[in-house]
Amino acid sequence: FVMWTNTLRDNNQLSAEVNFWQKNSIVDFYQKREIFPFIDFTPASVQKFGIYTTPFDFNSGPKNQTVNIDGLSIGNLICSELNLPSLASYDSRNSDIIFAIGSAAVFRDQIMGDRNIILAQFRAVENNVSVIRADRKGPSAVIDSRGRILSFLPFGKDGVLKYDLPIYKHKNTLYSAVGDWFIVLLAAMILLIAFRKKRFNEKSL
Repeated sequence: FVMWTNTLRDNNQLSAEVNFWQKNSIVDFYQKREIFPFIDFTPASVQKFGIYTTPFDFNSGPKNQTVNIDGLSIGNLICSELNLPSLASYDSRNSDIIFAIGSAAVFRDQIMGDRNIILAQFRAVENNVSVIRADRKGPSAVIDSRGRILSFLPFGKDGVLKYDLPIYKHKNTLYSAVGDWFIVLLAAMILLIAFRKKRFNEKSL
């Protein structure tokens, strides 16, 4: 049993968490690592004007938080963390699967939910790892390491999503190792070649 909740820890820090239950007790938990201004906390620069966007400020959890249950290593993404490829690539190095829980309940239609499914597919393909996307109002999906949707529950539909997903030790991709730096370097090389070609053409004239 998995529950997404807000938890006040012993150090009086509030965190958004995924709690993993087994036999009526929490066996492991994940704390959201990347908190977003105005959604998870109110920046100090705004607070000094007496403006607050959140009743309580959340605290970010530690970077390395692989959940381990019965030999299964689970990487986690809570809600807006799905937008950050670096988190999924970091987790995929030591995880058998990525569990991405979230909610697009603040949106009236399914546009944002559909977008999140696509993002989950990207995270799967980028890192060669299966992703389970669980959304409070849908859509939810089981996605394999190639980005294919194996099981799907549409937006606004109540139900239970089931699929026997094989778990195996996957090979990490180049993207898992270097992240967006590869794309940045490639783009820089293309711009440099284009610039030099332009200079060469100007000199030829």
